[in-house]
Amino acid sequence: MRGAPARAHCRSTPARRTKLCPASLITLRQTPSEVLRTHHSARVRAAWGSDKTGLAAHTTTRVAPDGSALVLIPDEDHLESTIHAWRGNGRTGPAAILSGGPSRHDPHTSIRQIGTAQELATLIHGNQGPLTVFTTYQHKLTLQSAHREHDLPAWDMLVAHLDHADKAPWADLHKPGLWPAHHRLYLTAMRQRPTGASIFTRHTRRGQPASVDETATYGPLAWDRTFSSAVDEVQLRDYSIFVSDTFDSTMPFRFASDVDASRRTQLLVNTFDALRLNRISRCLFFTDSDDTASHHAQQAIPAAIASAVWSDDHTTIRRVHCHTVLEHDTPDKRAAALAAFNDTPTHQDGTCALLFCTPKALAATSSFTPPAVDAAVIGSPDYGTTVLTRAVRQSLRPVLDSTHPVVLIVPIVFPEGDKPNRDLATSLAYEPLAHLMRVLVSHDDRIVDEETLIKRLGC
Repeated sequence: MRGAPARAHCRSTPARRTKLCPASLITLRQTPSEVLRTHHSARVRAAWGSDKTGLAAHTTTRVAPDGSALVLIPDEDHLESTIHAWRGNGRTGPAAILSGGPSRHDPHTSIRQIGTAQELATLIHGNQGPLTVFTTYQHKLTLQSAHREHDLPAWDMLVAHLDHADKAPWADLHKPGLWPAHHRLYLTAMRQRPTGASIFTRHTRRGQPASVDETATYGPLAWDRTFSSAVDEVQLRDYSIFVSDTFDSTMPFRFASDVDASRRTQLLVNTFDALRLNRISRCLFFTDSDDTASHHAQQAIPAAIASAVWSDDHTTIRRVHCHTVLEHDTPDKRAAALAAFNDTPTHQDGTCALLFCTPKALAATSSFTPPAVDAAVIGSPDYGTTVLTRAVRQSLRPVLDSTHPVVLIVPIVFPEGDKPNRDLATSLAYEPLAHLMRVLVSHDDRIVDEETLIKRLGC
């Protein structure tokens, strides 16, 4: 007999929506530059959607208007969009990307690509006026070689985006011997939180998100913009959580001959059970690869049928529209797929639209209109903290005329066996939920600690 499903919800009290006035924005943007007048380093801790990139560009323009700036970001996919954001916020002068590839100059974007320490040093030495170099943490050794072997002078401003699960890439950025800079600005969305012992700290394979709350090391906190403020001002959508574990490895449905057919089938059927119970018509489904996204899109309709048969409910989901946004797609193809999903009509009862993609593929569409969804499925139990954080961040992007919370669906996959273990305290099957909780605790200031979150979940 099927065990009782564990349902979990976390929904905050609806808050009054406000907008920052221009005067408030100017005051906030001046704060880091004022701190850097008397300190070498400063921190900005601000929720997703708070335009930390624009704040960094504005601060650099005030602190080092005619100087050199180094901007470090975790993800190379966002290098060009970061440059455009800096230019849109008043940063002038040449822009270069340290990519490790061949040197070239794009006349259409005026962005120079450089690949070696010597090329970087030559560019800096030969430049007059403001210059900004953008790169990722994987090129740290090249940067250090430029200082050590090619007399690259100290940067007037070093800006580091630290929204990263692993502290190792940026743990030494505060050391002037390795990273000469007159001023440093550290940007993060994470906050260090006391957690205590709980079922959500029992699994440490993926680690805890890192933070930069040490004032002595990283400088005073120049601006602190909370998750709750971003939600109140419609820069983020609020969220609720739904755990779907109705179906287990004993169910008779198989849609493929793969060795992980049972696992994939559980993910899909539990997802449709969540859509059915919550009457959700538009949904993101995050996968671990393009291949999995394409496979799930093909198996979505059989899964919907299986969910209806298993639950004896044939009325809720009758028509499924499947779309994919893939990492290897061209930008135009991604834009077309996203537009097709957003244009899919789902007003008729029993109709739903699903968008299958990896978090990286969806992040590549950040300059497009975001997908209009009611829910997002954490569809891979094996996400690392960086990828999971990206998935949650993409899920909470604001959508025009839609301020209701996004349902974060966590479908549970049980190992093979006659009696699935549904005990949250002991079952490893619930680690994806535990992992999601750790990410949320490190960002959402409304959650006092993990124990408080557990009580709010009603688990």
